Amino acid sequence: MSTFIEVTQEAFNAIVGDSQPLTQMSAGSNVERLSYTANGVYLEAITNHYSKPRTQYYIRDINA
Repeated sequence: MSTFIEVTQEAFNAIVGDSQPLTQMSAGSNVERLSYTANGVYLEAITNHYSKPRTQYYIRDINA
């Protein structure tokens, strides 16, 4: 089961630190998805550019 939990931008940045994204994918021309692995967790930042850009942050334990 791959359940992600939404987290705040502050929590996301604290965990990711200076890490570079592992993958950078576009799911269409209006969505940007950045994936990271840091401190034993998998993180995603998804930005939706349909009207006003909005980024949502998600985290999942690698061992879960």
